[in-house]
Amino acid sequence: MLGVKKQKVCLESVDKEKYDRLFASEKRILMELLAGYYVAIEHVGSTSVPNLIAKPIIDIAVGTINFDNINEIISIMEKEYVYLSDRGEEKRKIFVKYDGEYITHHIHIEEYGKQSWINHIEFRNKLLESEQLRNDYVKLKNSLKAKYKDDRDKYTAGKASFIQKVLHGQM
Repeated sequence: MLGVKKQKVCLESVDKEKYDRLFASEKRILMELLAGYYVAIEHVGSTSVPNLIAKPIIDIAVGTINFDNINEIISIMEKEYVYLSDRGEEKRKIFVKYDGEYITHHIHIEEYGKQSWINHIEFRNKLLESEQLRNDYVKLKNSLKAKYKDDRDKYTAGKASFIQKVLHGQM
């Protein structure tokens, strides 16, 4: 099943074919909605990497040329998604697809080529390239789920150090 209740942590083995199909379907919606506003749409997050465990939520990075028209983009996105936050990052806006009970998609609107975009793509690619990193990430995620099964914010925060170490070549 796709989706997780708010604040819950539910992990399952990644079925890459299933998640690729679900990403492709959502990408078509985003391409139509944001025609003329994006330069790239990428499947990121754990559901984009085989042999991982993941929350059954599709993470999508949408790269825009610039943020001069971000208010227009927010208005357009709010037709299909719920605006969540910018997580303190000036050039990043986060939306969710939420049916009132389950969150099924995280959409990250980011300035193409800027740090947030680069981090999403680089982290995904490093996981794709390294079985050891995938194994270490699975162990960390299982440990965090055991501690924070009802607190997604703490679960997410618990992954930050690992992600930063990977991005800075320390793992």
